[in-house]
Amino acid sequence: MCIDWSQFLPSMIATFIGFVLALIGQWFFGYIKKSKGSGELKSHIAEELNSIKLALENFESTFLDVQPLKTPIWNALINAGQVALLDTQIREQLFGVYSTIQEFNSWSLVQTNYYFENERYNELLTNELTKLKTELINNEKSSFSRSIILLLDKL
Repeated sequence: MCIDWSQFLPSMIATFIGFVLALIGQWFFGYIKKSKGSGELKSHIAEELNSIKLALENFESTFLDVQPLKTPIWNALINAGQVALLDTQIREQLFGVYSTIQEFNSWSLVQTNYYFENERYNELLTNELTKLKTELINNEKSSFSRSIILLLDKL
């Protein structure tokens, strides 16, 4: 039995080239999918942040609500792990803004509970809600800005 080695090297080269092309194709389609998915995520987040901004503009510190600012899109993105598709800088700002929104909701819950227990408003809680509202809708640039308006400009 005689082995024909003449086709061995061309077959190995073709297999290697096919493997490398498959890796490049996978990377390319992953890049396209990530950039398209990132754009869709940014538009959904921008819609939610616009609705939160409108709710904040109409919010009075004497309103009683357990959770006045709803964040269903953000919660879904966090639970699905899709936030990783966004750029690091935008992701950090999103976490900052949404943590401030969560803090606002927490203070609102405390304000509502205090009112129902004591049948009056607490001035410190009202001031804190006003401070957070101002922080979320201001458009002054600073290194620690948690502004929805500035974040919308970047999205």
